[in-house]
Amino acid sequence: MPDVSKDQADARALKRKACEERELTRLLKEKAKPKFAGYAFLFLFIITLVYFTDEIATNIGKFLELDVTVYFFGSESAANASSLRSLTMTLIATISGVAMFLRPLADRFGRRIFLLIYTLGMGVAMVIIAISTGAPGWAIGTLLINMCIPHDMQQVYIQECAPKEKRGSYFFIIKGLATLSLMVVPVLKMLFQVDTYIENFKVVYGIIGAFGVLAAILAAIFMRESDVYLDARIKLLQMSEEEREQLKREKSDEAKRGGIISGLVYCVKNRQLRYILISFTVIMLAYVLTDNYVTILSCGYLAKKGIEISSAAYQAVSFLETQAVLTYPIGCGLIVLLPGFISDRFGRKKAAVLFGALALVLYVLFYFGSVCGWNAYVLGAFIGGACGAVWSCGDLLLLMVTESSVTNMRVSANAVVLMLGGIFYTIGKTVISAIGTATGDSYLGLVTIIMVLAGLAVGLILMLIKVKETVGVDLHNVNAINDPEGEE
Repeated sequence: MPDVSKDQADARALKRKACEERELTRLLKEKAKPKFAGYAFLFLFIITLVYFTDEIATNIGKFLELDVTVYFFGSESAANASSLRSLTMTLIATISGVAMFLRPLADRFGRRIFLLIYTLGMGVAMVIIAISTGAPGWAIGTLLINMCIPHDMQQVYIQECAPKEKRGSYFFIIKGLATLSLMVVPVLKMLFQVDTYIENFKVVYGIIGAFGVLAAILAAIFMRESDVYLDARIKLLQMSEEEREQLKREKSDEAKRGGIISGLVYCVKNRQLRYILISFTVIMLAYVLTDNYVTILSCGYLAKKGIEISSAAYQAVSFLETQAVLTYPIGCGLIVLLPGFISDRFGRKKAAVLFGALALVLYVLFYFGSVCGWNAYVLGAFIGGACGAVWSCGDLLLLMVTESSVTNMRVSANAVVLMLGGIFYTIGKTVISAIGTATGDSYLGLVTIIMVLAGLAVGLILMLIKVKETVGVDLHNVNAINDPEGEE
């Protein structure tokens, strides 16, 4: 009697082999295709446009927080309106967290396709919010944004394409320029000023959403796949069956494929990545300072002016969006421009500590400045600098993940770190929102300071003690950072 199971296994093996041969032919053809003159410049231009879209999609909801609260929640008189909106955002962020399981697919199918999908998704999401007339439409658009922005495929592109000795500089220069683009939000809001700010903020969403769609189209036409990914994938596909069997028996078994589970196993087994993962996860608690700053500023300013907090959200919009929010991108962008130069010169670890400490100092200045009624332009620069500094601290650890991971696990390892970090961030955000809902928005600032201090102190001390420096690592060979004692 014929062995049916063996025949089926053979058929599957032949089918897999045929698929791999077609993929190998396609990748070799793409690798051999010469880059046209000026491609490097065009690459930097388009990747910067994509980063513009990502940064604005990440922050536009925070910039227009009061508009969203008043319009979609109808809560002009609720003292805890922003906290209620924040709790809704926490629910959305929790649901969208499942998208992190899709991120490792870039290790299998390439960086380019997902760069296009996520950029287009962010643009379409902002257009959806622009045409929405109620909270359900806003929730759908916000959910889509939250499913797209954590993937940061443009970061992978930059890190894999930049020269190793300037990797940090290239990355943070582009990120800094993208951060400065956030000035577009308040500028557009002033240019399209109408009688009611409600219509105004929806116009801003629509224009920036259309820009995101355009960026995705340009990337689809001109962007090529990352050479580092092509080399690694081609090498794997050209392996013989014997070589693949040998790979399975080695400790780097997980390196032949991507995925959340194999990425988690890879991070846990690798001592370097394990401690980066723990450090980053704890530091993510400090990311709560990037939320609710408009509410904190409005409560402090209006309380100083003798205005009841119950009407703060409605009366603060014009003041905040023409002054504090206008200087936010300047403070944030100037800070973000610095980590690349500093980390390339002095190392990732020292730079992470520096910017973590700077984030705490600037946020404390922002909070007490809000309470004391300091100049709004100065306070906008303070909170912008604080957000830029804490993001830079986290980005430096993510860069260390990139520099400590093999190519075929690079995106998967980053996805695992971001996913677990996102869980801690969600926990911190939920605690902040719950306290704000229970006590009123005026206590958000103090609670945030305590959480930021705890997250940065624990995470950075652990990083200094347990994590090795990664500056200058060759991404084609990360074994130098993973010595015999680096993996268990």
